[in-house]
Amino acid sequence: MEQEKDQFDIEKEVLKTRKKRRSESASKAPLPFRIIAWISLVIVCFGMGYGGTSLALKVLAKKDIVVQEDVVSTSMETAELISKENSQGVSAGIPAKKILFNLYVPSNGGVSSRQVPILSGLMEDDVKKVISSLVTEGASAGYLQKDIEVLHVFRNGEILYLDFNQPFLRSLQKIEKERAAVVMTSIVRTMVDNFSPVTKVRIMIEGRVPVGAGPVDLSVPWQLSSS
Repeated sequence: MEQEKDQFDIEKEVLKTRKKRRSESASKAPLPFRIIAWISLVIVCFGMGYGGTSLALKVLAKKDIVVQEDVVSTSMETAELISKENSQGVSAGIPAKKILFNLYVPSNGGVSSRQVPILSGLMEDDVKKVISSLVTEGASAGYLQKDIEVLHVFRNGEILYLDFNQPFLRSLQKIEKERAAVVMTSIVRTMVDNFSPVTKVRIMIEGRVPVGAGPVDLSVPWQLSSS
């Protein structure tokens, strides 16, 4: 009789355990729904943290506790930042500093020497800036047109290639051969003196070598005489 009672108690306990497991199983959501719920919770927590951090930084920035430099949020701010960097001579991460370049300006049938301060960076950019200063001086002396520009600059060993726009060629065509030779001498001497190891300058007009187009021969590289 006692054994039957024990057996009954065991079966009763087993039934109770099974019923409890069924109840727990029924109370849990399916696995896919639980995964989605956990992912959603993580996203919500991340969003709240990001938003709270941004709000805190804005509050601190307004109180001048934290200053965020070079951080932009609109296209106008981006343009202002680029303009600021360009004015400071920052190009593609290249640090710039102002240095003096020697100019040999066409003047009174010869060339006169002077110096010009330029915010220096890449060699190609420096060449364009120096030529721009030379054009300004040459235009004041009546040798060149003001709208002359260097379109491209590249170097091959000791030869420096200067690709000008059409106004450069027109300037040479408007003056006599002697004055055109002075212009070329001023350019070559300026380039050789400032941009080692350059010893020769090759002129191009909008990507082409001009042949028989001016009072001086531009189809060959120009260099200073050895004397």
